[in-house]
Amino acid sequence: VAENGQIALDMVLSDMDKYSIVLMDNQMPAMNGVEATKRLRTGGYKNLIVGVTGNVLEDDVNEFLVAGANLVMFKPLKM
Repeated sequence: VAENGQIALDMVLSDMDKYSIVLMDNQMPAMNGVEATKRLRTGGYKNLIVGVTGNVLEDDVNEFLVAGANLVMFKPLKM
């Protein structure tokens, strides 16, 4: 678990093999999930990224997908 988007980015890029899936919350301090997703893809991360958001508007979902998320789930998540 990362405290903000920058920390999430740093964690994953420092050891990409450690993370087979990333749940990326859109609303994070320092860097939002869309930007962190873009940077993960630019940095070479190839595994699954799931965007997590409370915004259900089509434009918000598409923004995550265009950034490189494989899919988008809506909060609250029920496990």
